Amino acid sequence: MNFKLTSNILRSAWAIEPQTALSHGTLIHSLLEGKDILERITEKSKPVFLELSQNKQSNEKSSSNKVAVIPIKGELMKYDEPCEPAGMQTIGTWIKEADNNPEVDAIMLDIDSPGGTVDGTEALGDIVKNTKKPITAFVNGMMASAALWIGSNADKIIASTPNDQIGSIGVMISFADMKPYWEKQGIKFHSINADQSSDKNKILADALKGNYDSLKKEMLNPLASAFIDKVKENRPNVSDKHLTGKMFFAKEVVSTLIDDIGNFDYAVQETINLINNNNKNLKAMSENGQNIDERTFMQKVAETFGLKPVEKQRADEIEQLKSTLNDYESKMSDMLQKFESLAKEKQEAGEQLTSAIQELENLKIENERLKNLPGAPEIIEKNDTDGKADSDGKLYDPSKSFEENYQAIGKAFGLLS
Repeated sequence: MNFKLTSNILRSAWAIEPQTALSHGTLIHSLLEGKDILERITEKSKPVFLELSQNKQSNEKSSSNKVAVIPIKGELMKYDEPCEPAGMQTIGTWIKEADNNPEVDAIMLDIDSPGGTVDGTEALGDIVKNTKKPITAFVNGMMASAALWIGSNADKIIASTPNDQIGSIGVMISFADMKPYWEKQGIKFHSINADQSSDKNKILADALKGNYDSLKKEMLNPLASAFIDKVKENRPNVSDKHLTGKMFFAKEVVSTLIDDIGNFDYAVQETINLINNNNKNLKAMSENGQNIDERTFMQKVAETFGLKPVEKQRADEIEQLKSTLNDYESKMSDMLQKFESLAKEKQEAGEQLTSAIQELENLKIENERLKNLPGAPEIIEKNDTDGKADSDGKLYDPSKSFEENYQAIGKAFGLLS
């Protein structure tokens, strides 16, 4: 018995087209019975590399583009199985190798799959999304569930015929309760949890009793939400009717779940067009003298084709921040002008204060001179018994120095700190 394969079937959450899951009931029964199914072993599909010449004008040399065609076939699981197509981890390795191969210009995913386990799907989808080179998805029969999750990350999706099957966006789990069968054989089951482990296997135990709420709430629903969010991000034109798990014909979902319909040659040509547009953008930016890094280049290419809306959204947020910053700069400029005007007024007031105090000092000197004239002391004594008629209750104090009077008056009018 293939224990790893059997474990994947029985314990995993699956993003798979339901009819495919049901059609494998006989196979699963054979596995559980321990029957030999190695006759199903077939040679795994592997990537192929297409080198396609382009005819140019007579005065230019002909060139060629190399496209890596990577198969995504059959039921998908995270790891390779001896009797199944390549696992998602291996497919991810193929994509990264092609993306880093300087001789490869673009990547095309050849998809004919009903989906598979959720485990491994998100990681492979992220690899597809983050390729540096153009990548297309060619639907060669079916792109359902986990296969759609993966393929939706491509730059362009093309179905081979109008009746290719697309969809099944959702998550499910299916298991058989074998306890009644074995109990009839006289086997008694005992499940004992540690005192500290009251929640261990609780979801499964509840499901075996027919209560599926915890299984859906804590496992299936979060996975389905992640799946739906990713499809919405990658294919912004989808509507709610596409997200319920229903299957569609390709002709029903053009411009939503897929971009176009055409045969393999057409898909290859569209991939080459992505290469050419990619090169044109790079050449245009180089001619404009822009020194750009790889990330900036990919953002500009994405903006050109309307791809990767998350990056576009970030660019819009940056523009909004720039606009806000410009508003702040304008307000700051107005405040600086007002400050400069107030400073100028303060300087003029200070100059007037200095002149006034200087005049008072001159009057003080003149007053002292007049005191020394014949008859002056009698007049002062008569009219000013304390000798400070000009100082009591007033800012200017004739008995103080010029600097003391200047500081006192300046502080009173807020001209000096």
